[in-house]
Amino acid sequence: MAYSKTRRFVAGAACPKCSSMDKIVVYAEDGKDYRECVACDYKDEMRFEQHPRALETRVNTTEDQIAAETQVIQFPPPDDE
Repeated sequence: MAYSKTRRFVAGAACPKCSSMDKIVVYAEDGKDYRECVACDYKDEMRFEQHPRALETRVNTTEDQIAAETQVIQFPPPDDE
């Protein structure tokens, strides 16, 4: 099993198994990301969402979407008194 040469400690991370603080390292192996505790035998593959959904903003909203969501409100004319 070939390990990546860059293993990094994660500051402030607690192990989910033994609860040891600052004992988690992260590294890449065979194209996958892993986290591992150096105090116990805990090891886990980290899975990240590759394409997060972009938040809808006025910048990435089309004119058709804006027009479909726009409501026109008409006020009655004021009474002439």
